[in-house]
Amino acid sequence: MPSVEPSPAPVRPRPGLEFLVGLAALILLLDLILASVPRSLGGERVEGPEGVRDEIAAATTDERESWLLIGDSVLVGDTGKAQLPDWYEHRVVDYLAREASEHENVGFHQVALSGLLPIDMIEIVEELDLHDPDGRVGLIVEVSPRFFSSAYAEQLEPSRPWFAELGEAEGGSILQPIDALLRWLRRVTPLYRHRALFEAKRERLALPELVPTLAPSELANEEGSEGGSRLEALARLRVHYREPNLDPAAAQAGALQAIADRCRAAKRRVVFFSTPIEDEFHDGLLTEQQQGDYVAGLAGLLEPDGSGVRVLPMDHPVFASQLFWDHVHMRPEGHRILALNLLQQIGIGLERVPQHEELIGAVGVDASLVARLASGYSDGAAWQAMFDHPRGLAVSSSGRRVIVADTNNHVLRELSGDQRIVRTIAGS
Repeated sequence: MPSVEPSPAPVRPRPGLEFLVGLAALILLLDLILASVPRSLGGERVEGPEGVRDEIAAATTDERESWLLIGDSVLVGDTGKAQLPDWYEHRVVDYLAREASEHENVGFHQVALSGLLPIDMIEIVEELDLHDPDGRVGLIVEVSPRFFSSAYAEQLEPSRPWFAELGEAEGGSILQPIDALLRWLRRVTPLYRHRALFEAKRERLALPELVPTLAPSELANEEGSEGGSRLEALARLRVHYREPNLDPAAAQAGALQAIADRCRAAKRRVVFFSTPIEDEFHDGLLTEQQQGDYVAGLAGLLEPDGSGVRVLPMDHPVFASQLFWDHVHMRPEGHRILALNLLQQIGIGLERVPQHEELIGAVGVDASLVARLASGYSDGAAWQAMFDHPRGLAVSSSGRRVIVADTNNHVLRELSGDQRIVRTIAGS
C-alpha cells in the first residue's frame, strides 16, 4: 500500500504581523471617518503649526509684494458671524486686498488666532525667518493694549502648546532623524491631522478664559434689572486693558521688541499698528494723557525708523462707536476703514479715492507732524500730542529725528522714525 504523505499545515501569519495590519486598517478607517466630517466654509482658520506653515508658505511663494498679517481676534474677524454668514469675506485682510489698487501687484496673507500674544507672535516670526531668510515678506502686526495688562504682561507660556513646534530649524543635531520621525508621525496620526475638529473644545478646556466682550450699548446702560451683571462684566473686561506694562523686561513687551529686532536684522519691513478701541470703553479706562503715554511708550519700545520698522497709531476718532460690535471688535465697515488707513500710511496705492472722513490723515498731505492746535501737555499720536509754547527745534542730519524744547512744560519732546508719535525724553 503506497504511503501517503501528510499535507503541509497551512501557513498562518505571525501574530505580530496580524496586529500591525489590523492597526494600520484601524488608523486608515479612523482617518477616513474624520476626513468626512464637514469643515466650516471659507478656509478662515489657522489649524495648528501646519496651518501656520501653510500661510507662511503662501506668503513666501507669492511673487507679488507680499505682506503677512499677525494678530488676535481683531484680525480673525468672526465676532459678528451670527449676523454675517459670509464674515470671512469681510475681514481686515479681505479689505486690504480689495481696496489696494490693482496696479500695485500686492498680496496679503494672515495668521490670526483669538487670544494670540506677542510670545506667540515671536514663534511665528521665527518660523517665517526659516522660510524667508532674506526678509522679502513684510509684516503687519496688530498691537493691543490687552497684551500688556496685568492679566498677560508677564505670561511666559504660549497661548497654545503647539507654538513650541514652530521655528524648528533642520540640520546640525544628532537628534534630527528622531525629530523628523516625530514630525512625520504627527502628520499621519489621524487625531493630530484632524485636530481642528477638536480645537475649539480643547482651547476652552486648556486655555485661560478668553477676554470677555461687552457691546457699546451695554456700556451706556449699566442700570436696570441686569445692571449688576453688566457692571461685573465691564469690570472683568477692563482688567484686560488697564495699566499697560511696556517695560521690555516684561514678557509681552520684550517679545514685541524682539520681533522688531529680528526684522531689523533680516532687513524685513514690519508695521506695528495699535488696535482701535471703542471710544466710550477706552475713555472709561484711561485718561487722554494716559492714552497718549501708551502710544508714546510703544514708540519708545519699538524704536521706529520710518522705513524698516514703523509704528502706526490707529486708535483714532475716525473709528466711531457704530463701527464696533463690542469694545474692540469691528463691523465690516470698521474693517474696511482700518484697511484703507493701513494701505495709505504704508504707502500702497488705493483703488479709489476715499472720503475725507474715512482717513486719519488726508491724501496728499504730510500728516506725520503734530496736528492738534490746543495748548497743553500730552504725548502720543499727532492728533493727541499737545505743546505749550515750544521755543527750540533741532533736526538730525537724516531728518529722522526732531527734538522740540517745550518751554512752558519744561521738557524736551521727540518725534523720531516715521515722526507720527511725540514722546517726552527729558524733563518733568
